[in-house]
Amino acid sequence: MKIEGWASVPEPDWAGHIVEPGAFAASIARKGLGGPGGVKLVIKHDMGKPAGVITRLEQRNGGLWLEALLDEGISWSRDWAAAVRVNNGLNFSVGFFILDADIVSRNGVEYLQIIRGELEEVSLVVEPANPHAKMTKWEDDA
Repeated sequence: MKIEGWASVPEPDWAGHIVEPGAFAASIARKGLGGPGGVKLVIKHDMGKPAGVITRLEQRNGGLWLEALLDEGISWSRDWAAAVRVNNGLNFSVGFFILDADIVSRNGVEYLQIIRGELEEVSLVVEPANPHAKMTKWEDDA
């Protein structure tokens, strides 16, 4: 199954974080998307459950855009592909280590602004920390 959408956006999330545009650019460039050291596509932040392969991960319109192949040859990925179909899409969440951050205030609320992070994985999730991090398209492989 081909999936795509916003892995991360610079809007406040429920945990009080704002991931700034480009925060993961150096990490993605250094690691790449394939092989043992690449940024992974996983299920619910479980690095023991790889779900397929990320084919594109790039900064677009202030957010981090993802395109990936969910491998239905993997049992748990097959289950999640079925969940994508029945729920008319699901959501994404990023797993990362903070390298540089600051406290910012928006409308009187303080947030942790993630300036630079080490991106480890993008997860398929039901309930994302950021409601704008969601699939916008999914289709069965041709």
